[in-house]
Amino acid sequence: MAGQPKSASAAQVGRAELLERLLAREGGEVRAVARSNSANAADADDAFQEGCVSFLRFYEGDEDGAGAWLALVVKRFAWQIGNERRRRGSVQHVLSGEPGELTGREVVLADERADTEELIERAEALEKRIALLGELKPDERTTLILIGLGASYAEIAELRGWSRTKINRCAVEGRARLRELAERGEKT
Repeated sequence: MAGQPKSASAAQVGRAELLERLLAREGGEVRAVARSNSANAADADDAFQEGCVSFLRFYEGDEDGAGAWLALVVKRFAWQIGNERRRRGSVQHVLSGEPGELTGREVVLADERADTEELIERAEALEKRIALLGELKPDERTTLILIGLGASYAEIAELRGWSRTKINRCAVEGRARLRELAERGEKT
């Protein structure tokens, strides 16, 4: 039937487990590849997520080549995102008066790229979120990461062998714990 989700194959489950081990072992290095090949932290996050999704869909090799494959794919996604941004243009036109009164020479260009301070703030916020994830229970952390990567409850249930109730509990309790930890961190 059209529109019905397909159950994960054994290969998909194997790739998901391999990705989880790979990210635990080399996730920081792959994120560094994304950051070094991206214009900003948001693009790096997008490239990293796209790489993980591609790994789950297409990786066919063994565990030895998985890290290099993922790093290469993430790098290529970072380049693609950067090229798309440049093609769209990071510069926008800003009118400095009434549109009817302006000539072509009176249009001012404004750069919409993030400045250094904003990039530093984003990086610090991301580091805090990653640290907060580390304080969750392992099942809560795994559930939230898989949901963040786009996995459905059915896919998580099949992948981990959990009931939907457990997945929902881990997601709800994990999110509540993250909010609690974030609030506690803001107060200090």
